[in-house]
Amino acid sequence: MKSRNLPLQVWTEHLEKADVLENYSNAMKTLATKHWKKLESETEDTSRILWTKRKILEYYYNGGLDNQLIRDENRIKRHKLKDPEFKENVLNNINEEIRFEEKNNGRIKLLDVGSCYNPFFPFKEFEVTGLDIAPAYKHGVYKADS
Repeated sequence: MKSRNLPLQVWTEHLEKADVLENYSNAMKTLATKHWKKLESETEDTSRILWTKRKILEYYYNGGLDNQLIRDENRIKRHKLKDPEFKENVLNNINEEIRFEEKNNGRIKLLDVGSCYNPFFPFKEFEVTGLDIAPAYKHGVYKADS
């Protein structure tokens, strides 16, 4: 019975090591902002942040959602799952989200889990909430572990 709680115990002990978490967080920020940015200029082909931004915008505004819905519908048919209203339900939910975004100055709400230093904060297209177990950047990144 004790072994069931072992992962939780290990995680709890890990979270109590504030100095280790802070060192890790600072190292990740340095890695992401200094070592991964050694290029003269960043493009969507060389930057994981710019690539992710492009993919999010494609999903909401340039047909990415439609492509994903087609893939999901095909998967439902292939596996003989029963959900005839799948596409309609998803589209209704997404349309409600997009209407909300339009009321929210057109900004997409973005939850960045494992954010560290909130790399999406500078983009006006997003309203970002960052979560991390040890934030390196206190503005817009909340400490959270579950």
